[in-house]
Amino acid sequence: MFDDVFGPESPARDGAEILAALKQAASERILVIDGAMGTQIQGLGFQEDHFAVIASLVAPVISRAITTF
Repeated sequence: MFDDVFGPESPARDGAEILAALKQAASERILVIDGAMGTQIQGLGFQEDHFAVIASLVAPVISRAITTF
């Protein structure tokens, strides 16, 4: 029944073709990728003090990027 509506099920993918396409695209142009990075960072189990350390390391880079843009 579903095949009539959606077509046959695609074979499982391992993501290699997506990675190859992203690498090719990145070699040709600037990519803006939006995703759930915050969720992935939370999954690492950092505590509040870890974020203070990360912020102190990253803040100078962000400041330079903003002021030199």
